[in-house]
Amino acid sequence: MLYARGGSLIQKFIPDTQVASNTKQNSAMAVGSTMPYFDLYTLDQTKISTTDLKGYPVLITFWATWNSDSVDQIKILDDYTKQYSKTNRLLPVRIVTINSQEPASTAGALIKRGGYILDVLSDQSGSVGTEFAIKTLPTSFFIDKNGIIKNISVGTLSEKEIVDKLDAIIN
Repeated sequence: MLYARGGSLIQKFIPDTQVASNTKQNSAMAVGSTMPYFDLYTLDQTKISTTDLKGYPVLITFWATWNSDSVDQIKILDDYTKQYSKTNRLLPVRIVTINSQEPASTAGALIKRGGYILDVLSDQSGSVGTEFAIKTLPTSFFIDKNGIIKNISVGTLSEKEIVDKLDAIIN
């Protein structure tokens, strides 16, 4: 089945082609929406799902290694995470990064090379990104402990911006 606009034009040139419209309309995620359900695996093959995140404020950032803004965001998030680990304090929020549409080995190489300690989930098919209506990388979702999206930020956030947005979902 071919999903395309202008299906009648395609059938004009290739008469035996079946053409269907893509009827699944993916509306953009909005502040106030419930976090979509997902099951993904970390780079070390640990399964993490939405149910594992319930009860915690969560920051989810979608990213890719080919996008320099995404790589910058990973560094900023990792620095923030390491500040807590140095003081033996627990992070007041779960930070999850979702590598979008790349082999896990590609993301793993960047994480290893950078010495990062973040949780990285692999969304090789892009299906979770579709559920979150990702159009631009990096995109970050700040989600309260009840699973409600409180803020959506597109682009690279500074550590101060991250802290301010996290404070809003923690308190």
